[in-house]
Amino acid sequence: MAKDFVRRGVPLSGIGLQLHVTPGFDQDGSLNDLSKNLRRLAALGLEVQFTEVDMRQRDGSGFSQAEQANTYKDLLDGWLRQPACTLFQTWGFTDKYSWIPESNPGYGWALPFDKNYKKKRAYFAMLAKLNSRGNDGPRPSRSR
Repeated sequence: MAKDFVRRGVPLSGIGLQLHVTPGFDQDGSLNDLSKNLRRLAALGLEVQFTEVDMRQRDGSGFSQAEQANTYKDLLDGWLRQPACTLFQTWGFTDKYSWIPESNPGYGWALPFDKNYKKKRAYFAMLAKLNSRGNDGPRPSRSR
């Protein structure tokens, strides 16, 4: 649809992606598919934004937190590798106000801070990923 819009001259400057992922997202090929889609959208000259990132879990165990941290890190890494990506935003920051438990009974623990505002492994994994890049400065918006 975006390709058709651009071809017809519809004023479209970007696409926002909601990324409500589940455990195993980075192991079933979805991360590779996401990277391909980012490249396709960038090739159209579009800005790409991750507007609602979260990863719901069945529990807050150490294993689940490690899996979540790796997924957040991998999503951020894919975002960083694509210059057309200009925003990485989670759907809130604390589990205390997450929409996940109400909409997905039996799930929760979806965000980088727990319900007591304590930083989780996902927070530290993303911070380490950002710090490993050095200080390239903020990305400018690519408005048309």
